[in-house]
Amino acid sequence: MSKKVAVIVPSYNSLQYLEDLFTSLKTTTYPSDSWKLIFVDDNSKDESLAYAKEHMPNAIFIENKVNLGFTGGNNRGAKWAIENNYDYIFLLNQDTIVTPNWLNILVETMESDPTIACLQPKILLHPETDKINTAGNKINYLGFGYSTLNGIKDEGQIKYMDEINYCSGAAVLVRIDFIKKVGLFDDEMFFDLEDLDLGWKAKLLGYRNVINPRAVIYHKYKFGGGGWRMYFTERNRLIVFYKNYRTGTRLLLLPMSIVMELGLMLFAFKNKWLKYKLQSYFYFFNPKNWIYLRRAKKKIQSLRVVRDRDIIKTFTPIINFQEVSNPLLDNIGNPIMKIYFNIIKHIIVW
Repeated sequence: MSKKVAVIVPSYNSLQYLEDLFTSLKTTTYPSDSWKLIFVDDNSKDESLAYAKEHMPNAIFIENKVNLGFTGGNNRGAKWAIENNYDYIFLLNQDTIVTPNWLNILVETMESDPTIACLQPKILLHPETDKINTAGNKINYLGFGYSTLNGIKDEGQIKYMDEINYCSGAAVLVRIDFIKKVGLFDDEMFFDLEDLDLGWKAKLLGYRNVINPRAVIYHKYKFGGGGWRMYFTERNRLIVFYKNYRTGTRLLLLPMSIVMELGLMLFAFKNKWLKYKLQSYFYFFNPKNWIYLRRAKKKIQSLRVVRDRDIIKTFTPIINFQEVSNPLLDNIGNPIMKIYFNIIKHIIVW
């Protein structure tokens, strides 16, 4: 019997995407009795939930009374999958389109290598289907994350079974046994960089994050979010930086972190997002958040089996965020970060 997969689609006002998504899911060649759509509605205001119930009546529907964000929606789906003895979960964005053999290829890959915790297909853009959305994501050693080859024409650049820093949360197969150890997403993060955190935790526990380009999914990706996205991105980056590194590593990275924070303040001011950047700092001055931060750090540090010195060597010393062109970053920030990285990676021995 095939391994059981729960395909989790967190939905928030997704009506415009569902026809294409559901039409493609119905072409899936993986045995129909071995995968189940888990549609998690985050208190949508449109008719997406009603549409989903009409067109995918055999799905499991989880209806949240409030918007729990990308993290909360996926976590509720994962909880259902664990309680119902599924082997894998597949996180799938509402604005995606799958191909017929996507799930067969990914499950077969996972079954062949128990060291893989998270497995990503090749994610292409839509409607520009000849261009890449992400060939796997990179982690900068200061906690920034970005996709690789976004907007670049797909010419077979992605190597078969390449190990990557972390998989895109838009489309990723995750091993249930791994989730049982460390959990899926951190509810506190709400959205953004939750997939970076998941990939980092997998590495800390000795697992691998991998891409298999033989499986293909299309993503109607649009970069945006403005100031509030900066708030969540920056707040979550600092959360992940705090809980996933050891104290000694954070102290060693402090000088470079301060330099980068000054650059980010300038960037935020220029884009009229300064209040959002400042709000990301205020989060850490609230005593009620300290208990959460201490607990989250204690949990992951108690589970880790890989040292910071081995983790950080797999990270990138630069930031190459294709959606935002920044001459200050390209000509000053990245060179400085690279020099600093080449020094500290030889100092960190823990």
